[in-house]
Amino acid sequence: MLVADSDPKAKALYRYRFGSAEFDEARFELNVAGLPVDMERKPLEVLALLLKHAGEVVTKEELLEVVWARPTVDNVISNAITKLRNGLGDDNAAQIVTLPRVGYRFAGPVKRVAVGRTLVSNIEFVKGGEVPLRPDFRFESLLNKSNNSEVWLARHIKTTEQRVYKFATDNERLSTLKREVTLFRLLRESLGERGDLVRILDWNFATPPYFIECEYGGENLGEWAVHQDGLRALSLEQRIDLLLQIADVVAAAHDVGVLHKDIKPANVLITSKSDGTWQIRLTDFGSGRILDPQRIADLDITQLGFTVTTGVGDSTSGTLLYLAPELMMHQAPTIKSDIFALGIMLYQLIVANVRRPMMQGWERDVEDEMLREDVRAATDGDPTHRLSSVHELIERLRGRDMRRLKLQQERQSQSAAHLAMETLRRAQARKPWMIAAIAILVAGMAISSLLYVHALHVQQQLLQSQAQAEKHAMQADAVTEFLDSDVFSAADPFFGDFAQHRTLKEAMTNATVNVNNKFTGQPLMEATVRMTLGRIFDHMMDNTASEPQWRRAITLLTEAGEIARPQLLQSQYALAEIFSRRSEFDLAAKELADTDDIRHKYQVDDTQTLLMQHESWGLYFYVRQQVDRAIPHLIETLRLLLQQPSRNFVAIDRNRMMLGDCYIAANRLREAEQLSRELLQELRQRHIPSDLTIAQAKSLLGESLVYQHRYQEAEPLINQSYQTVAAILGPKERLTLNILKTRCDLYSAMSRRIEALQCAQQSYKLARVIYGEHHYAALMTLLDVGNAQYALYRYAAAERSITDAHSGLIQTLGTNNPLTQHANYILARCLLQLHRDTDRLRQLVQALDARTLEGTEPGAPWELRLQLLRGLVLLAQGQPVEAQPLLMAAVQLSDDADPTDTILSEARLALRHTNSGKDDQRLAAVPEEANQNIE
Repeated sequence: MLVADSDPKAKALYRYRFGSAEFDEARFELNVAGLPVDMERKPLEVLALLLKHAGEVVTKEELLEVVWARPTVDNVISNAITKLRNGLGDDNAAQIVTLPRVGYRFAGPVKRVAVGRTLVSNIEFVKGGEVPLRPDFRFESLLNKSNNSEVWLARHIKTTEQRVYKFATDNERLSTLKREVTLFRLLRESLGERGDLVRILDWNFATPPYFIECEYGGENLGEWAVHQDGLRALSLEQRIDLLLQIADVVAAAHDVGVLHKDIKPANVLITSKSDGTWQIRLTDFGSGRILDPQRIADLDITQLGFTVTTGVGDSTSGTLLYLAPELMMHQAPTIKSDIFALGIMLYQLIVANVRRPMMQGWERDVEDEMLREDVRAATDGDPTHRLSSVHELIERLRGRDMRRLKLQQERQSQSAAHLAMETLRRAQARKPWMIAAIAILVAGMAISSLLYVHALHVQQQLLQSQAQAEKHAMQADAVTEFLDSDVFSAADPFFGDFAQHRTLKEAMTNATVNVNNKFTGQPLMEATVRMTLGRIFDHMMDNTASEPQWRRAITLLTEAGEIARPQLLQSQYALAEIFSRRSEFDLAAKELADTDDIRHKYQVDDTQTLLMQHESWGLYFYVRQQVDRAIPHLIETLRLLLQQPSRNFVAIDRNRMMLGDCYIAANRLREAEQLSRELLQELRQRHIPSDLTIAQAKSLLGESLVYQHRYQEAEPLINQSYQTVAAILGPKERLTLNILKTRCDLYSAMSRRIEALQCAQQSYKLARVIYGEHHYAALMTLLDVGNAQYALYRYAAAERSITDAHSGLIQTLGTNNPLTQHANYILARCLLQLHRDTDRLRQLVQALDARTLEGTEPGAPWELRLQLLRGLVLLAQGQPVEAQPLLMAAVQLSDDADPTDTILSEARLALRHTNSGKDDQRLAAVPEEANQNIE
């Protein structure tokens, strides 16, 4: 509200002109080249602060304190600056200068003209004072206060009735109050009067101070829990009941299209009831959102406080502790955003501490397994895997006892199958013919089950005669005869010409020859046998033998039509996995997409097909190093595997290992460590532990520790796992290679450079034998060789290795893959040291992205490294003036950097050259004697 200049409570407002832009502080309007710019308020507030302090540095801390006035996510400032620059246009935006890690400065000439004054605040209420426009109410206590709002508890002087008043003095806070009234009216008209919603009794939006008048709903849950120590006095079931009350009212709001968006203990009120129980009320919908604005029009409610932008809602509004991850990435809020906040509160109520943040390792605080699952399901970082509705959370919490009983029954029924599988593993290294017999027996059981289901279906739908039943019995006999004469006999050391100790692979390969003859005219049975053979070859990692089995199964199942559609989709997903393992990613992606289309078209959603879908997509993204996309599929695969009546521990363990790898690549190191420790503990408790799987788990744990710089803990684990695997499998196996590569990472991290190079060269030689020279796995090991050569200052050799790896990775994985980016980074550093091709060098550096590089070395200061690299490139191009600020700022901010990071020492030496005024712009080179000593 503009007032006279003489008002002592008022501050001056200005119209600023700079370049082709004009900003009116009184109207809060921005014009560029005479045209208005539509922009959100926060970027304009940032602009106002920068203009007010033109020529001065405004720190990030000052921006957060003045503009946001509350803790918030780190990137809100950079997002606001980006929006501001886009609105200003290139010429005007150039006047906003970024000071890395410090803040911003408006650097251009600015003209300003006073246009009026505005009230700083007209809220000067005191305890015992009269409430404006409510002469019978007196202020009793201040409940909350921010820059432009206050919340007071007041009491009637005669009746002693208590009410809450929320006041506002600026337009933004006024819009919040109006929005709260609109949403309250929508909830009341849709749901009726409810005891779990705080009622708004009246409001004043005509004259300042603006306010809404609410019933008193009790103390907020956060203060009650602390001051009264209320939570600790309640049993776990009573605390869960509090959450259920909150969830019930949130679910009701969602049902009528209202999101709360700021669910937290401070917005939950609690009072005691006459029967000794507790009444929960939800309040403060001022940050809320309407999912369907038409509903307001249908109910003939005036839409106060909503504009085009506020109707959508500010995704980052809300309290950081309860803010869903997708909102921090500026995605639109959804029902699942509210579910995330409820999940955090569920955890806090379980541990009886509403101030405790939910951090890594939170599971240790929750003893009840069912509740751990519920918290995890409600707070999943990926909203696609979060609970789909609040009703689902309510059902899970109220059905915990039944779920627990069902889980116990499942575990009891799985114990026999578990024992059989462990017996099979123990026999693996001793009697291959026994493995073949047991494995094919398991396969035969799977075939018999499928035939039984098929026969039952046909009996119900088509066959009602004894003759047809006998036909299916004859078909089952044919399968049994095939297993007996073509597989078991081939693996039996006492049968026929079994001259040597035949392996499972040999037995299976020989058995495939007679499949066509054994099942002529019986396409479904042949397809089932082919699928089983394909799975066995897949477990052996023999794509050459596996692919024809799956292709033949797909042909037969396609001809069978609708009855075999689930098996057809499973076979197509399996074929896509073969393409992924061979790095034929275009083929894999097409096969996966085509199969998904068919599944959606015919609505095939049986558990086995869904399992294959997530498993194949998870493998595809895992192999491509797109770990953020792989993790949700791997988690869902594990969930479905754990739901199987008979648990396949081979598949479960394999997916856990892949998930752990992804956690490491995503810099979720604590999660990787926890996963591997839990797996190790479980493996040791199994009836017959698998030495190979234990070795894998140790290697995974060791790798997670390496990236946490806990080398002394990591080294014995990695060495033990390598010795175990090499002794059992020999040197030329994939698992041996994987652990050898982990060993290479350890030596590199410990600066044991000669050992790192030897290990990398050994890995590359082995990878070429196992995968072939152009497979991405071989290219990864070649990149390790280049890294090790670079660390030993062998720049020419490193350039050759990394150039070859870089070219191959671009062809195989694309330009934006983390591995390709890492090759790009090391290649750029080689060219710097060799003083070569500055144009190519500049292109390489421009293509680098710090966030993508996070996937190759979790936790490394990639932003710092890239800033240093850019400064060194400018220096190499003969631009020391431009290079110096980058190098100086980066070096000054490098306290947390790894002191062994050579690029930091290169930058410091280069900076000394520029500061000393030397004309020598060459990059810092390692002294010749150092090269000689290392060689």
